[in-house]
Amino acid sequence: MVKNMKIVFSLIFVLISTLSHSQKMTNFELTKEGVKPVNIKLGNLGAKIIYKKTMDWVQENYSNPSAVLKSNIENKTIRIEDLKRNAWFYMGFGFKNEFDMEYSFQVDIQDNKVKLTFTPKQFWNGDEKAPFSYDLFFTNDGRVDWQWKDAKPSMDKTMNDIGLSLLSYIREDKK
Repeated sequence: MVKNMKIVFSLIFVLISTLSHSQKMTNFELTKEGVKPVNIKLGNLGAKIIYKKTMDWVQENYSNPSAVLKSNIENKTIRIEDLKRNAWFYMGFGFKNEFDMEYSFQVDIQDNKVKLTFTPKQFWNGDEKAPFSYDLFFTNDGRVDWQWKDAKPSMDKTMNDIGLSLLSYIREDKK
């Protein structure tokens, strides 16, 4: 009985440790008002390390880092502006309609934490600017309009994939 209790407690400890270590970021979520910033704690990482890893991530993840980097205040703030291909979609008349999205992604850095701010901007359908923005996805009371039921979750996924990519990179033990 005591041996079984030790095993159970060991499993619970491992599960709790795993869950806390693999903590995902609080999700970006598109609302009628936009996207609220997300605050992430990063253990004991200092601002210098977070800044360096963020800059390394930009270098590795963007084909032209100097073109997308719009603000760079050492150890404080990095802002990226770029175009994400196939950032979101909606189903219409049985077809998947995909759109590209210009966006701004800002990383405000402090010791042990970051604040991530994602701002969707212009949508594109191929080479043409879309004549609407994300507020079209919502009804007056803030619910997702049925016609755009796929647009919001697909856009949320794109934003969170970018944020999670950065956080995973920062949390890795790369030098």
